[in-house]
Order: sequence, then structure tokens, then C-alpha cells
Amino acid sequence: MPTKNIRDEVFWLFERSLKPKLEIVKKPAPKKIGVAIVPGKPGENALKEAITLANTWGSELKVFAWDRYINELLGILNRTIAEEELLISRVKTKLSEVGIPFSLERIISPSPEGIKKLIEEALQKEGSSLDQFIEQIKIAELNLLVAPIPMFEQEHDITQSLGSEIDVILRRSPKALPLLFIPRKIKGDRNKVLVFTRPDTLGVVGSRILQFFGKETEIVLVGLIDQTIINAFELVRTVQSGEEAEAEATVAENLAETLASNLRGSLEQLATSIHKNVKSVSVHVLIKPDAITVKELVEVHEAANVLLSWQTMGDDIMDRFVEIYLRTLSHARVFIVRD
Repeated sequence: MPTKNIRDEVFWLFERSLKPKLEIVKKPAPKKIGVAIVPGKPGENALKEAITLANTWGSELKVFAWDRYINELLGILNRTIAEEELLISRVKTKLSEVGIPFSLERIISPSPEGIKKLIEEALQKEGSSLDQFIEQIKIAELNLLVAPIPMFEQEHDITQSLGSEIDVILRRSPKALPLLFIPRKIKGDRNKVLVFTRPDTLGVVGSRILQFFGKETEIVLVGLIDQTIINAFELVRTVQSGEEAEAEATVAENLAETLASNLRGSLEQLATSIHKNVKSVSVHVLIKPDAITVKELVEVHEAANVLLSWQTMGDDIMDRFVEIYLRTLSHARVFIVRD
């Protein structure tokens, strides 16, 4: 049987979702846009998108030219060290088998171990390029940061990994700084935007919609039911027994419908607040917002833009759903807002 504390927490989550705050403050268009450019196609795409936005909004561009050569150099050194060790091992084994006296001289200069040590000392003193990038975007006081995803052309497919650079940018960039990730290939209508939001971030996304999008834009507001609430009630239902279990099961079965109805009402309120500033607004509610459903919804609406609101969870802690969606939506421009 669930404890009183579990019950209280569940119902607190329930009440929080029923009473979202809706305070929309129209922000000015971004006047200072940062863009991370890297060698190859990803960097070209990000720069092209940043230039288009800067022309649209009359913004200043702050360009960060980023080359991750040190990773490749360390990779070469590590492979060289491993290959040499394997070669020496094979030679020693072979000569030991034939019983011939031998000596072995190592011919390699400069020593890869020595070069690696020098690089590690330099990194310790100067910091990595990633550390420098995070520091620079903090100093620049940007209104929007544009970056390619994956950051580097040789990264694994985005569906498998965001890449270490994207992960760090998400966790360590200023929380009030909106992010825009540009994929290798953009598909869909550039005037369509799917906005995924929880009840407690409606005001945030409303403000950002008015900041980033205009009269020609079709907005689809998609409310996400907090899965924590559903899971909590399912847990209650699972551990209960007898008549009390039947009562709890009824509550659990009706919970999603109740939450969806209330969230839809809040979304319609938001739609009313922004409809004069955009071409059209429609409303959807997702009760179980898994990545596949989100991806299918973007494809059905043929939207080239997605806006995700980040649920603040503390310093350096990322909303796991944002990470999942970002890996899934590999053909859309993805805006992420966190304030």
C-alpha cells in the first residue's frame, strides 16, 4: 500500500498541472546572434541559417570558428602508440619462439608519448576548445546561439549520439540563452512550427513564439502530459489491493483524460493570446509523448521547425525528453528555450 507521502506527492503534481501560470511577455527580436561554424557541410549550413535570421531581424552576428584538430591529433598519437606496442610484442614473440638471441631498438622520433604529454599539459594550461567556446558565449551576451548538429561532420549519426560538444552546450551554456540547432538536411515547410510544451512552460514558449516567428507562420501547440504523474498513479494502482485498489484504478484511468482536458484549455488560452501575431494556431495534447510519436507528428504536419521548452531541473541537469527529441528530430531546425 502506498505511503501517505507518495499519495501527497502524486496529488501535488496533479494540482500543479491543473493550474499552470500563463504570463506572456513579448521579447524583442534577437539583436545579437552567435553561430558556431566548423569545417565541412555542418558549419556551412549553420552559417547560412544564421545569415538568413540576421537579415530578417537586422541582427549582429558573432561568429565562432571552431576546429577540433586536437582530437584528431590525439587519436593519431594513441593509434601510433597502440600499433607500435603490438608490433614490438609480435616481434618479441616470434624471436622467442625460434630461440635466437636478439636486441630491439625503438626507432620513432619524436616520441608519441612525449608529444601526447605536451598536448595534455597545454590543454591543462589553456583549456580545451570546448571550454573556451562556453566561456566565449557567456562573455558575448548573445540573444540566440546557432549551432550545427551533429557539431562535426565525422560524428556518428544524430540518432545514435548528439556528440560530446552538443551535450556540453546543452548543459553548460547560459540557461537564459535560446539555442537553435541546424541539422545536415532540413525537410518540411519553413513556415510551420511545432511547439512542444508542458503546462508550467506555457508562458515561456508563448514569449518565444512572438520573438522568433511572425505573421506568415503556422503554429501547432502540442501540450505534453507530465509522464511522472501517470507513472505515479500506475504505481499506486499496481501495489494496491482489494476495494481500495479498484478505487485507485478508477482514479488512474481518469487521470490522463482530466489532465488532457485541462491542458487543452490552457493551450487554447495561449492560442488566443498569440493568434493575432501569427498566421494560424492549432492545439494538440500528447498523453504519452514518446520520441516516435513526436517524430511522426512533425512529419505529418511537414514542419521544418520545432520549439522545445526545457524543464529546469538544476545546474548541468538536462531534461531527458529534450535530449531524446533532439536526437529523434534529425531533419528539423530545433529551437530550445529554458528560461
